[in-house]
Amino acid sequence: MKYVPDSAFKRLAECSSLYYLRTTCGELGTTLQGIRVFIRNVAMLKFPRVGMYWQKRTRIAVVADTMNVRTTFHVTDASAPAPDNTDKFWKLRPLIDVVRA
Repeated sequence: MKYVPDSAFKRLAECSSLYYLRTTCGELGTTLQGIRVFIRNVAMLKFPRVGMYWQKRTRIAVVADTMNVRTTFHVTDASAPAPDNTDKFWKLRPLIDVVRA
């Protein structure tokens, strides 16, 4: 993950925590380090479907225990869509831009 700056992981942690707070009124406690571990393991293992990391037969504890991607992993503030919402990938755009840079 040497090509992805800490600021990107920090943004992922902040957006994920913000979403969790808005939906559950609780604190998630997502950290920059936790997001880094999550992304690194998902990138290395490359399961064909994201949900496989949490399924009983293929569960990867280091990924599944870090966070529940379906309910808490957010790349951007989903409550504030771009005004010109023509970009189908606007929720992922910050991460895509970091990877492409």
